[in-house]
Amino acid sequence: MNHTKYRELLDDVQDVLGERKRELTVQEFALLTNRHERTIWSWCATGELPATQRRKGGPYSINYRQLLDFFPTLGATA
Repeated sequence: MNHTKYRELLDDVQDVLGERKRELTVQEFALLTNRHERTIWSWCATGELPATQRRKGGPYSINYRQLLDFFPTLGATA
C-alpha cells in the first residue's frame, strides 16, 4: 500500500470523525465501517481484527490502516 492511499484514508477518517486519528476506538471503527460495535469488539477480542489494549479488559485501540487491511473494498476506486 502506498503512502498516498494512507493519507487519503486519514482524510476520510477526518471527514467522518472531525479529526485525523491514527488510533481508533471500537466505536469509531464501527462508525467508519457501518458495523455494529459488538461485532468490532468481538473481532478484536478473538484476534480476527488486530487491535491493542493498554491493560487487560481495557478498551481496544485499532490502527486506522486496518480499515483498508481488514476491509480492502474501502480502498477500491470506482
